[in-house]
Amino acid sequence: MQEKVSCEATSRTDRGVHAQGQVVQFFSSKPRNAETLIRGLNALLPRDIRVRENTLHCPLDATSKTYHYLLCLGSVQDPFYRKFSWHYPYPIDLALLQSASTQLLGTHDFSAFSTDPPEDPVRTLLGLELTPLPGQRLLIAMTGDRFLYKMARTIAGTLANIGSGKLPENLIPRLLTQPDRTLAGMTAPAHGLTLQAISFAKINSNELHSILV
Repeated sequence: MQEKVSCEATSRTDRGVHAQGQVVQFFSSKPRNAETLIRGLNALLPRDIRVRENTLHCPLDATSKTYHYLLCLGSVQDPFYRKFSWHYPYPIDLALLQSASTQLLGTHDFSAFSTDPPEDPVRTLLGLELTPLPGQRLLIAMTGDRFLYKMARTIAGTLANIGSGKLPENLIPRLLTQPDRTLAGMTAPAHGLTLQAISFAKINSNELHSILV
């Protein structure tokens, strides 16, 4: 006999954003063999969604999330990356990007990086790394306790605009002390962003399944 369950994703993403490390949880009153459950779910899910792991641990609250944003900086974008990266064909000064990214670290009011900030727009950016990749690509890795609506994409767009000289290099401190969305850079396209990983507190439970997709 089958059982009706209600699923809850640990993190929401904008339409068009990818997820490499999404965690979905549901309660079940029946014992489930992990291998059988994964095989059955993957047989039913759309082909662009796959369950990679099953655990009986409960993600109570996400303690941090890591997003990856990928840019293609060459004059011609490699078509193999077109669905997962933003084609930004402008010269980038990595030193400017590094300086600006360092200024974003810490706990700040990130209202300037959201089109719809909540009443409490304070977030903590725990890490921001820039990694040049082969093929004139650039990876921006961001880890924070939480992210505002479109915050990760606006950080990526603002850094790209600063690195290419479209925005002043001393803009970041002003955005953090004078939170005005109109002063920040563009919201980078959704298809360049991937929810890479989620860290969370866990407790053991015999009834809760968490699946990594």
